Amino acid sequence: MSTTPLLDLTRAKEFAFEADQLRELVITFEQSLAQAIAALYQTIREKPLDMTGPLFTALVPHLTVLLGEVRACRSAL
Repeated sequence: MSTTPLLDLTRAKEFAFEADQLRELVITFEQSLAQAIAALYQTIREKPLDMTGPLFTALVPHLTVLLGEVRACRSAL
């Protein structure tokens, strides 16, 4: 697993001029990411495992790391 952070707030900081605005952007991103993970789980349940299993197995660890980074960033704001 890569130790390079997946979350880069450079672009977000261009739009958020105050800490509260950045916090709201991170919260929105966190919620969107959580919804995307839930949708991925649902898709995996609806498709044959031989089609989705390898993709799911490869993707989920990265999503989990990214979600953890988002939550750590949010708690630091």
